[in-house]
Amino acid sequence: MEFIIQKDLFLNTLRIAEHISSTKGIQIILSNVYIEATKENEIILKSSDLDIGVILKIKSEVKTPGKITLPSKKLSEIISKLPKDEVTFESSEETNKAKITSGRSKFELMGISALEYPVIISEEDIESFKNNISLEIKPFINAIKQTVYAASTTENNSIYNGVFISVNEKTLEMAATDGARLSMVIEEIENKEGKIFEAIIPSRTLAEFIRFSSGCTGEKVEIMKKEGQIIFKINENIMISRSIEGQYPKYKQIIPKDNEKIVIVSREELINALDRTSSMVEEKKNVVKLTFEKNQLSLVVDNPELGDSNDFVDIEFEEEEPIKIAFNCKYLLDVLRNYESEKIRIELKPKLAPALIKPEDNKKYLALIMPIQIKE
Repeated sequence: MEFIIQKDLFLNTLRIAEHISSTKGIQIILSNVYIEATKENEIILKSSDLDIGVILKIKSEVKTPGKITLPSKKLSEIISKLPKDEVTFESSEETNKAKITSGRSKFELMGISALEYPVIISEEDIESFKNNISLEIKPFINAIKQTVYAASTTENNSIYNGVFISVNEKTLEMAATDGARLSMVIEEIENKEGKIFEAIIPSRTLAEFIRFSSGCTGEKVEIMKKEGQIIFKINENIMISRSIEGQYPKYKQIIPKDNEKIVIVSREELINALDRTSSMVEEKKNVVKLTFEKNQLSLVVDNPELGDSNDFVDIEFEEEEPIKIAFNCKYLLDVLRNYESEKIRIELKPKLAPALIKPEDNKKYLALIMPIQIKE
């Protein structure tokens, strides 16, 4: 095999594949990236960790078709350090050795035969995925960013590890919850075919999709589902993952409709105050105590082992009766850092009712955080 390719194009695509390749030692070859040069002047990169797989295609000047697998991390490191924009890549299927040349730099890297690499998915299998929907990538990625952070990261293969996606004639709705918080977004979309689609997608898969889509040219993604698997297809680039089966919690039932105490606050100022006070939180508890008073919010952290911290933020709040409530500091910061609005609207109810947090200028997004009960 021999081909010539632009360094940045190869490196950007290789890094997507590298991130998927396994580091767990399940199979040694899964820490490698599959590279194939075709007679159609195309380079195919494949990578998998058995949970997620990608098939990526880029254009190149192919002199001799062929294929090999190489250690993805080491190959990415080599390509990133090459001095020139153009890279010449040669390999032998007899020796499974690759030669990489750029300017006066030359590397030789040992690989494993491509014949040993597992099949990620065949064209015939892709065609059998009948349940599909086409979405514009930009609003889909926006919805991912506004929800994925609230999914659980502690329960393997649980419903709570996933993000619920529902598409109807006019809207894309996504939601995630770990039981203590909820994030939800409703985006208006163009769905000319009027298809209905629902799935529970692992949060890690959606986080990887953002990286995957950054290496693809295209404005739309086709999402296909079948028997516990889900495929994302952007032009000829494919990402496949398991989906999560089961009934997603009826999250809309827990969204309060009578939180009448309204607070408006600068997002940036609240983030900065939480950042400062969080330096003193107990790592396992992450508790910050908030007191909402007329036009002022106080933030307090008590740590018996380290000490305490206290900060203040100006707010728009006209109630005479203060509201005292405690939250997980990290949960608050996760919400605020994923919003882009200048001001945030916090809807409260006294005692231990969940708080709603929304961008002041955007009705599409909503976050709910359960308070923490503490002793006064």
